[in-house]
Amino acid sequence: MATDGRQEEARRERQAKMVRVVVGLILAVLFLLFISFNAQPVTVSFVFVDAEIGLIWVFLACALIGALIVYLLGRPGRRATRKYIQELERRIGDQDKR
Repeated sequence: MATDGRQEEARRERQAKMVRVVVGLILAVLFLLFISFNAQPVTVSFVFVDAEIGLIWVFLACALIGALIVYLLGRPGRRATRKYIQELERRIGDQDKR
């Protein structure tokens, strides 16, 4: 019985992960289409210097900076979750030994 519940939970997790991957890919394709249709040059002010660069590079730079921020902000939570899971697995292992 417990094995069926674990298998069902694992199946749901795989499905949820697949949905996230598909949605991510769709958003990535839409983003790439959006930036490819906006490739005209624009003037960008870098505090002390102005530069004329393609809008596509501005979009890509903003996307990379945003991804880096999301990654860095999510790291502490992932680390704490990983430690919590390891602690729970250790406790389960200790109970199984009894």
